[in-house]
Amino acid sequence: MKPKKPLYKKYFGRDFTLAMIEIWWRGEVVNPKIWTDKKQPHLPYIIFENVGLVTNGFYNPEGVKWCEKIIMDRVKETGNFDFIKIPFCRELQKIKFIYEKQPILNRKDLIAFLEQCELIWPWFEAMWWVWEFRLYNKYKNILPKQYRKIMKLRDESQNFVPGAEATICKSLRKIYSSLGDLVMLLKIEEIIENNPPSRKVLNERARGYFFTNNQFFEGKIGVLWRKNLI
Repeated sequence: MKPKKPLYKKYFGRDFTLAMIEIWWRGEVVNPKIWTDKKQPHLPYIIFENVGLVTNGFYNPEGVKWCEKIIMDRVKETGNFDFIKIPFCRELQKIKFIYEKQPILNRKDLIAFLEQCELIWPWFEAMWWVWEFRLYNKYKNILPKQYRKIMKLRDESQNFVPGAEATICKSLRKIYSSLGDLVMLLKIEEIIENNPPSRKVLNERARGYFFTNNQFFEGKIGVLWRKNLI
């Protein structure tokens, strides 16, 4: 009997650049993850769906449970969150000025910023599941002092994602000013190579796409069925 297909849960929907979506996916689905030597067994773990101006993020619930268990097993073993908190704070500090001030970057500096965001993201993912309310309510009484500190860190770093996205978007609009809103649909590889596709290609992407398994798919949900991804 074939294994049952997972029912994906939508965790968010908002206007993200394709560049940010690529960073998000690779940062959370890297196997093995930086904060554990175990591999995510529930794949595809994340499916991004772009519909017009909105990108929806769908997660495999079993994959989420797996992440939470790995994190909390380690926390109960060590008695603290330092294994994710310290590296997260260290890496975030390197670009804090940028995502808080949101300057317009030239292409070289933007590429460096994209690379640093991708380095931070695995730690950000681990922190996110610690901050997530279901996990917080489940474990807040185990290490109350630790949790208070970790929740304070959430407040201190809450501008990371919106600030990074704003910086990426503003910079792309300046670098590729002739493309207007279509800069939202540029792939990181195209930015690195300074080789944006034609407006025709970008307009086709604007009709909708999926991003999963580190691959870009144009079209409707059927394209993932045909690839046997869902």
